[in-house]
Amino acid sequence: MLGRCRISHRVGAGSMGVVYKAFHTTLEIPVAVKILRPPLLDSEGDGWRSRLRREAQITARLNHPGLVRVLDYGEEAESPYLVMEFVEGQTLEAILLQRDPIGEHLALRILGQIATAIHAAHQAGVIHRDIKPANILIDPAGHLKIADLGLARDPHAAAITHSSGITGTPHYMAPESLQGDIAPDHRVDLYAMGILLYRMLFTRLPYSGTLHQVLVGHMNGQPDWTIPEGMRISPGTLYMTRRLLEKWPAKRLQTALEVVQACREQLARIDAQHRIEAESTARKSTVATTSSSSRITRAIRDRLRAETSLKDGRTILHATSRERIVAWLLLGLFAFLTARGLLAR
Repeated sequence: MLGRCRISHRVGAGSMGVVYKAFHTTLEIPVAVKILRPPLLDSEGDGWRSRLRREAQITARLNHPGLVRVLDYGEEAESPYLVMEFVEGQTLEAILLQRDPIGEHLALRILGQIATAIHAAHQAGVIHRDIKPANILIDPAGHLKIADLGLARDPHAAAITHSSGITGTPHYMAPESLQGDIAPDHRVDLYAMGILLYRMLFTRLPYSGTLHQVLVGHMNGQPDWTIPEGMRISPGTLYMTRRLLEKWPAKRLQTALEVVQACREQLARIDAQHRIEAESTARKSTVATTSSSSRITRAIRDRLRAETSLKDGRTILHATSRERIVAWLLLGLFAFLTARGLLAR
């Protein structure tokens, strides 16, 4: 037991803590319990406790179906823990590893849901700062929830730092997060969404290798825009991805709401293009069928024209040589039988 939670089994882990599935004995519902890693408590215990408490306070005031809800916070035996709603399903990271690539249409739908939830957080003055596939939970019905606001920043609260000097996951960090002369704002989340979209579309990260190579890539590199073989990515989606991955924040899409709208517009274009292609294919099929039918009709009509003619307003059927021979044989047989019958009388 931990507080009012009966711990069941471990379901995940991150750099900050370990998450367990549990049963809340008072609410009588399954929950997820996040516990700080013991080494963190030994090294900078007060700072990490403050961070977890801040995550509870920030998340508790956010009310959106796309964000994991916090139900409680507590400390037991000097070990702080966070009680959250339990989401049955998989992380986006696990899904990408299982069925990479996922396709342009699904990628835009997923990004649209993420941007919708992040827009709600931004409206409340909260910057997530750690958007990545491992923090995106998707239930069996396809509903998406963003978890782990442990690095979230409230502009109105005092900053909390730790000794690593890097806040976030390196592969998804915006260039301004690595610079001291630019104050990061909500647009770091938009850059992370661009990295996520790039990965879903291209089945790879834009910058990989050692930590140094990844950070240099964010600062000065350019992604490889070669589309994987067999993949189809429309120009509008490529343009949106490029905008989100701009090094300079002012050149990006400026709000999560703009990302939501861009996803909707691009999905509408793709659906319209698919309808046009389907109608074109149907028309070609109809033309081919009609052409084949017309050829058969013409052949029959030509045959009839060859075998008939008009004389005195009457249609005369012309028999072939074989048909005339058969007719004469039948007439001869009929005459023979008739004559035989007469003689028999």
